[in-house]
Amino acid sequence: MSNAQRPGTGPIDEDEDSASSAPPSVNKPYQKRQARRLGPIFALIALILALLALGGIMAASVSRHEDPNKIKLPEHSTRSLAEEQPLDDPARKMRPKPGAAMAPAPEVKGPSEETTLPQSMAPVPEDGVSTPSATDPLTPEKPAILKQDKPDIAPQSMIMWDQPKFARRTGKAPEIVIVIDDMGLNRRNSNAMVALPVGLTLAYLPYAEELPRQTENAFARGHELIVHMPMEPDNIAHNNPGPNALLSTLSPEENQQRLAKNLGQFGHYIGLNNHMGSRLTANENAMRPIMQEVKQRNLWFLDSKTIGNSVAGKLAGEMGIPYVTRDVFLDNVENVPAVLAQLNQLEVVARKRGYAVAIGHPHDATIVALKQWLPNAANKGFKIVPLSTVIAERFPSAQLPKYAQAEKADLGQQVAVNRR
Repeated sequence: MSNAQRPGTGPIDEDEDSASSAPPSVNKPYQKRQARRLGPIFALIALILALLALGGIMAASVSRHEDPNKIKLPEHSTRSLAEEQPLDDPARKMRPKPGAAMAPAPEVKGPSEETTLPQSMAPVPEDGVSTPSATDPLTPEKPAILKQDKPDIAPQSMIMWDQPKFARRTGKAPEIVIVIDDMGLNRRNSNAMVALPVGLTLAYLPYAEELPRQTENAFARGHELIVHMPMEPDNIAHNNPGPNALLSTLSPEENQQRLAKNLGQFGHYIGLNNHMGSRLTANENAMRPIMQEVKQRNLWFLDSKTIGNSVAGKLAGEMGIPYVTRDVFLDNVENVPAVLAQLNQLEVVARKRGYAVAIGHPHDATIVALKQWLPNAANKGFKIVPLSTVIAERFPSAQLPKYAQAEKADLGQQVAVNRR
């Protein structure tokens, strides 16, 4: 049946049958195998993406307390800022935008040095400051205060002198107050500040997490507490003061309600200071009802002086609220040498006047600088004191707040009797 039709099949094509048994032709087209090699590459890419995702999850879990979404702030506001810094501030000029020319910051020297003023600046006395008595040997000569054509945040080395005169006893060591603002957001750095062995004055933001736990721990370690009250800055679109900030656009009643809510977030504080607030603290009409509420609550006030024409200290003096004004910002420039230089400036003020008040923030550089400087402060003849010590010495007839950390022996019998 070689040539016959097999059952169930068609005729056999001999050429096709012979071709099936013949070896492959050397002219057969080459088949590309590249597609088979992409599998391992895709697997490697997937593995890398999975590792990156895992790392992001771990990082988020470690820093959950610093998540800006939880405090409803833009990302830049979760960092510890050296208060509000408008774009024309000398400290901000040291860090220009990419592509912008760097403008040198004006040099502001200490009270014992001669200061050269640009033509656009003129020396004017600070508002609300009376001329010191020439017969009082404890009252230093009041230096000129620099005031620019446009209101601006005071440079970090600006010296602020205020009244009433400081009744420093002869032979007493110059006193230094270290205030740390923006406490509570960066928990790691806040805890590092609390761990410092010297009593500081810690200003906690009222919208930080777990404030009762954080502040109780700080108070138990011997630090003094104040509320870092969010207030309206000049450029609020780029400087978010945080939720429940006091604003010049709100009614006096609304600002007082916000003040009360912020004050209710933790306890053991003696008073408050302003967080940002360059616009609000320069507005006397908006600040007066706020300061009236502060007075009614028997609280003390620290004017952070984030703007040169702040009226907060002036109003406090007029209304009989015990207060003090910031002298030096420590860390507008966030590196250790710069902070140490500001601490040296602080020493100049303390020796000249008998006390000085500095404001810093829980930055890494500030922590390192304080760890270096604090152990040597006593050897240089300085005494680190809480804010209440200096305010009580300035206002000896005022009642000492219940939670003040000031020592009775340092304040005299009159203040000790007035403790609530």
